[in-house]
Amino acid sequence: MNSLDKTLNILLPLIPISLLISPPVNSILIGLVFALSLVKVYKESAISLISENKMLAYIGICYCVFLLFHIIGLFYTENMGEALSLIKKRAPLFIIPIIFYINYKKINYEKIGTYFTNGVTIACLFTNFNSLYDIYINEYGIDAFYTIYIRFVYEGYMFYGIHPPYFGVIINISIVLIFKVVMIDHKITVLELLKIFVLVLNLFLVSSQMSVGVFLLITMIFFILSLKKYLKIIYLRSFLVISILALLLIVINGKWISETIIEKLEITNRSNIVHRVNHLYNKGDLTRYRNWESGAQVIKENPFFGVGTGDAVDEMQIFRDKKTMIYKKRMNSHNQYIEEMVRFGFLGGVFFLMLIFLLLFYTFTDVVGFSIILIFVFSLFTESILNRQVGVVFFAFFISYLVFRKQSNRLVNEI
Repeated sequence: MNSLDKTLNILLPLIPISLLISPPVNSILIGLVFALSLVKVYKESAISLISENKMLAYIGICYCVFLLFHIIGLFYTENMGEALSLIKKRAPLFIIPIIFYINYKKINYEKIGTYFTNGVTIACLFTNFNSLYDIYINEYGIDAFYTIYIRFVYEGYMFYGIHPPYFGVIINISIVLIFKVVMIDHKITVLELLKIFVLVLNLFLVSSQMSVGVFLLITMIFFILSLKKYLKIIYLRSFLVISILALLLIVINGKWISETIIEKLEITNRSNIVHRVNHLYNKGDLTRYRNWESGAQVIKENPFFGVGTGDAVDEMQIFRDKKTMIYKKRMNSHNQYIEEMVRFGFLGGVFFLMLIFLLLFYTFTDVVGFSIILIFVFSLFTESILNRQVGVVFFAFFISYLVFRKQSNRLVNEI
């Protein structure tokens, strides 16, 4: 491995971690790694093609067509300023896969996982110590840590504030990478167990309902796979049935469970996950429903090509009550699938859905890859994660990481 490859292996894992510090630093780092990758192409004078993998080619085609719709959408958008802003924001969707494509044979994928989980754990601890220090200074009780310093209050004590649902996605990806080490590779150490404890604690403090639900799902997946070696198939199936029944019982009795916890722990902050679940059972999620409804109305009127790259929010505002919060704050659709169909119609939306489906199919035999794609699949239902830099970078980075990690492993196995 030459000095350029070594430098790239040091810088590449820092791309997702740098987002926890500063978006400008992240942008500079992406640009630097991209420039070094182009230098590598120039020095090697060719890129090794991987076109023999048909599934990878299909993923590439859907991905490129989806990106192409952003340019096509410029020709019929009215809000050109917003359109160019979105393209600038989504530039990592184009740049990061190219970086991986150029370097995929020489990337140390295990190091990326280690750097990432360590970085996210340190970011969580930094936030926790900030909160605890503030609790100490203000002479609050320790219960304030889990009753007050949560969700948006929690966000305020981060080194760089990341919207709680997005940070929930980041934590879940970290947990998947650690679960692989602990439950699949059986490399159980005190450090890995402590990291799991810190991450799960902070997932509770972030209080994102979707993130907590996805965490329960991926935990069940890894737990069942870890037992596969030790249990006969009949016992494994029995355990799976019991687990599903237990989850169903929790869901059915969620209202009673949440009310009991609120009463016992005297939780006052209504941003807490327990309060939020209780509110969901009692009143539903009206904000998201109204966002989805306004998005659906726009799709209904512009079904084939959508409204263009920059007009999504402007068009959804037409179908919103001016007295509501979603109108005053000009909220996005809070659903990436709806968001893409609003912008690019069913044509663009179909390619985006095909991309997600192909990624699930491609990673199906890889528990890490499949779990991380599942995290994105569910998170895309409740958040428009490709509307913020943090969401764009993590989406582009980890689908590239998963696709080329599997391709690299396949090439290694053929040698």
